[in-house]
Amino acid sequence: MPDMNMKKMNKMLSYEAAQEFVLKTIAKLDAETLPLKQLYGRCLAEPLLATVDLPGFDSTAMDGYAVKLADIEKAADESPVRLPVTADIHAGDVPATELKSGTAQRVMTGAPIPKGTETIVIREDTNELGDFVEVRKPAKLNMNIRRQGEEFKQGDMVLPAGTRLNPAGVALIASLGLSEFKVYRQPKVSILTTGSEVVAQGKPLKPGELYDSNSWGLLAALQEMRIEPVSIAHVADTVASTVAALKAAAEQSDIIITTGGVSMGDSDFVKPALRELNAEIYFEKVAVKPGRPMCFAGI
Repeated sequence: MPDMNMKKMNKMLSYEAAQEFVLKTIAKLDAETLPLKQLYGRCLAEPLLATVDLPGFDSTAMDGYAVKLADIEKAADESPVRLPVTADIHAGDVPATELKSGTAQRVMTGAPIPKGTETIVIREDTNELGDFVEVRKPAKLNMNIRRQGEEFKQGDMVLPAGTRLNPAGVALIASLGLSEFKVYRQPKVSILTTGSEVVAQGKPLKPGELYDSNSWGLLAALQEMRIEPVSIAHVADTVASTVAALKAAAEQSDIIITTGGVSMGDSDFVKPALRELNAEIYFEKVAVKPGRPMCFAGI
């Protein structure tokens, strides 16, 4: 439902100005809490805050070896540095010992790294010799290491309210240990097409007639946003029929999308019907072609 305190815009608006006006005018919908499997495509009703640090612990981003920088600073292809391998750490393991100078610990992608690790040398830069490893290249501090909280610290804002959730957004919520979240409910939308020349598919066309395509295109656009309209109707070219259709749609919808009927022709009845319903017409023209006659109103 539009905010009736917004002022009517009498001048022709640019597309960007019209879009901004609509977004500022419409009221926020009620919120509901949904499980993870229903969150895709929905908009956050409140900010998403980190419940834990991400990552939750220091880990390796690559398969390789945890080492001290001083131990490998002179490593080269022609003179590799040999170190004893004192542990193998896999994802899900807890390092049993601290990394000591002059040693290496083998780590697998995603595994926690032992305390004292300064860098990770990837396996491709080593010669693996059983209980020993030869490092052929030096590395920089923290290379291939994901430090605890480097993405988000507990309490940080991860996503602002209003964010539409894509697959990555849903996965992010799940990575914070949340099984549900508060989102705005989907709007109830009705589609009204106008024009006596418009006919349904399957009927033979008479001279001057054309098949309805607008309602199908709008339906597809809504479905892309995971919105199923509450009604789709075609309205006869009379004021009375248009008034009745708008009134019925307003009783069950948050948004009514109409096609046609808002220009200056003798058969354009949407705006007269809106006035008969005492609707507030906010603007009637947008500087786009085609489609300059474009009406935004609140019933």
